[in-house]
Amino acid sequence: AASSLTATPVNPSVTSPTDPASKAPVNYPTFSRISVSVGFETGATQDVTGDSRVTITVLSDASCAFVSSASASTVTVRDGAECETVRLRVDMPLFGVSGTAELQVVYLDRFYVEANPFPSWTTPAPASTAMVKTTLYKVDCTVYYQHAVATATVSLTDGATVEVTSAAAFLSTDDAVISPDASVTSDGGRLRGVSP
Repeated sequence: AASSLTATPVNPSVTSPTDPASKAPVNYPTFSRISVSVGFETGATQDVTGDSRVTITVLSDASCAFVSSASASTVTVRDGAECETVRLRVDMPLFGVSGTAELQVVYLDRFYVEANPFPSWTTPAPASTAMVKTTLYKVDCTVYYQHAVATATVSLTDGATVEVTSAAAFLSTDDAVISPDASVTSDGGRLRGVSP
């Protein structure tokens, strides 16, 4: 006889289709397939994902998510959703078992830029990526100023971070002081100190 049902989201963290986190280059998924298996008293398990007899019900606010494909056991977050979690009940009436699952709904929290020394290094410690530069100084006995490498990052409400430097454009409010070097792509966004 069947003794348990386990429901596991393939994508445990999802976002709303209208949230910037769903767009490139972050590309958080807006839906998740729910993997469903039934456990038996013998210790055997049977994968019933996508079985038409499996029913998935959204227990949390219906304005947050919906079952978008019963046959594929897929749950999708709605446009403009503002919820933090989607609670689901999963039933397999044929075997008389049920279980629950939960999706975490995350959103883009903030966008920030950090500048690290250029050229970069990994040894000796600490690595250059651990040092955030806020001032580019004049190099002693020269007419030149330091350079830095700008890194653009977004953070999400679940604490995850995604580097988005390759999709960012770096501009300066005063090119006579700090000049982003658009020709340099291998280092992300290189910032050149020009004058005090």
